[in-house]
Amino acid sequence: MVNHNKKYFILIFIFSFIIVEYSLFAQTIPQKDEVYYSVSVVGKVLSPGVYFMIPTSRVSEAVMQANLLRDTLLVDIESIMSNASTRNISLKREDKTIKVDLQRFYTLGDEENNPYIMDGDIIFVPALQKKVSIYGAINRVGTYELVEGDKVSDIIELAMGFRDDVYLDKAEVVRFKDNYMETEIISIDLRKIIENTECNDNLLLKNDDRIFIKAIPEYHKREELKVTIYGAVQNPDQYNFTEGYRLSDAIAASGGLRDDTYLERAEIVRFKNDLIDTEIITVNLKNVIENPECEDNLLLKNDDRVFIRSLPEFHEKKSITISGEVKFLGVYTIKEGKVYLSEILEKCGGITNKADLQNAYLQRKSKEDVIDSEFERLKKMLVEDMSDMEYEYFKTKSRELKGRLSTDFVKLWFDKDKDADVLLKNGDFIYIPDKTITVTVSGQVKNPGLVTYIPGKNYLYYIDKAGGYAWRARKGKIRLIKAITGEWLKPGANTTVEVGDMIFIPEKPEIEFWELFKDIMVVSAQIATVLIVIQNATSK
Repeated sequence: MVNHNKKYFILIFIFSFIIVEYSLFAQTIPQKDEVYYSVSVVGKVLSPGVYFMIPTSRVSEAVMQANLLRDTLLVDIESIMSNASTRNISLKREDKTIKVDLQRFYTLGDEENNPYIMDGDIIFVPALQKKVSIYGAINRVGTYELVEGDKVSDIIELAMGFRDDVYLDKAEVVRFKDNYMETEIISIDLRKIIENTECNDNLLLKNDDRIFIKAIPEYHKREELKVTIYGAVQNPDQYNFTEGYRLSDAIAASGGLRDDTYLERAEIVRFKNDLIDTEIITVNLKNVIENPECEDNLLLKNDDRVFIRSLPEFHEKKSITISGEVKFLGVYTIKEGKVYLSEILEKCGGITNKADLQNAYLQRKSKEDVIDSEFERLKKMLVEDMSDMEYEYFKTKSRELKGRLSTDFVKLWFDKDKDADVLLKNGDFIYIPDKTITVTVSGQVKNPGLVTYIPGKNYLYYIDKAGGYAWRARKGKIRLIKAITGEWLKPGANTTVEVGDMIFIPEKPEIEFWELFKDIMVVSAQIATVLIVIQNATSK
């Protein structure tokens, strides 16, 4: 009997040891929903994707995270940021959609338009579609995004209200007619709007409306004369002028007409003699260009506003951008489908002595070429809902440079290999980096940072140069991230480390030893019970 009990206790000990090892292993698996909320930010942001935010975060913070970039050369930041909506953002939560107006939060502190996030939220930032402009006796003159239902009072509120010298009896809204070539002036009474925002004067605004808030008459009686020019000129702005200044002079001061100018018609909005009412004067720009002495080349008056239209469907200019270690970087015009990568490399004067062609890349930005419907679908899912294969695909695609074309710059430049050449498309971005002579060591080391590259050295050398392991380093999970491909490798003693690679040493996870001990004791007791039952059953 004693021998049997010894055997059972030995078995219990073995089972307990196995359970401890398994529990320790389970503790190392990242717990996805312990502290952070998973939020997807998609649409017109610099880095669309899934972000893990603390529960007290708001929509604005998630959008801000999605507009941070590690490498700003990869995208056209100015284009994305300037064309992104701030007032028409959609927060998709379960089966409902919440409209978010961050402009009202930033300007007026309206917290209802910047709600707290919840796990699984999807934030969609659309492109800016509609806008209105407000000028005159207002505290913040400018252009504002227009959302459905906006009235004159809403834009005045966003513009921080009236100045002290505002003329309340009459303001004007200049609106395009249906043909989008002619305009009309709608007069409104600001006093009525202040007293009752539901009045007829508080117009429902349309795209490209321009609101002119007048100042008291004395405001316009100034010795210095000014004219403002808008639209299809090189530098739309306000310019000073003197008596005898004509329309052609204003166009010249603004840098001249753009190529897409509509020459058949332009408009001048001018104050009448009472300095309150305005009129629209139509002129033919073609006549002005051909004969500066014609009647259309009007003498301008103080506070005239000149509106020059652009052709609705003017031809799109095709171009590519090359940056980095080339002699003449910048934007180059191309004929799509006819210009090769090798031609542009020659046209820009070739590469410099510091160029690293091994890490150079060509990024395609045209939507039809870079869209990945499967990746877009996965971005809208929670990580827990993905299958193992979907999660691996999602991780892999998240690490890739979107739109990167596979081409060998070394063979193309030095060997003139035509098989490595690529036909360029509008919007393509070519980047030639300089020769990086470092390896990055990140994570749980004493001195994380850049370490000078030494050919033939393995990952352990660079960890040693970074001060060695920190006390919480998880040595069994070290990864080597390749600079060229972004691939994550488990390095060995013979794994090649190349210029620009990153060595990542993760941190050991926290383990609740008391909870682990309790679980082990419960399971051990259950195993002991089963063994005793078996013993009793077999001994009969």
